Amino acid sequence: MKPVLIYILCSVVTVILSYFFPVFSFEESVANVLFTITGIVFSIGLSLTVISNTYSVKNKDIKDRIRKSIRNTRNNFILCFFFASVAFVLYITLPDAHLRFLNRSWAILICQVFSIGYFIYNFIAIQHFNEEIEDATA
Repeated sequence: MKPVLIYILCSVVTVILSYFFPVFSFEESVANVLFTITGIVFSIGLSLTVISNTYSVKNKDIKDRIRKSIRNTRNNFILCFFFASVAFVLYITLPDAHLRFLNRSWAILICQVFSIGYFIYNFIAIQHFNEEIEDATA
């Protein structure tokens, strides 16, 4: 699933939760912790994509397919972290407007949780690439 679709879904869930639970709130330190976790998971995932290599794969078609998949996963990591970072900056800088349809606490919570989930999904994809590389070199 693409990061843009994740954040569209994130926005819909945020609006629904904001409508039904408009007074939900937490301390700014919670947002800081969530973003720190997101940043750590991002850096681990991005480093895994960077160290994946297809050097030992001899078949050009397989090598190109795996490289393309790795690049797409890397780009998804970066785009997802970009969205999570923008959400965090907006949470920190914008005042709580008490809008019925958008609660900023729900927005940052859902955004960061979805980001972490998406990073975990991509970790599994990276493991799959490594298995493909192993199978192609055996």
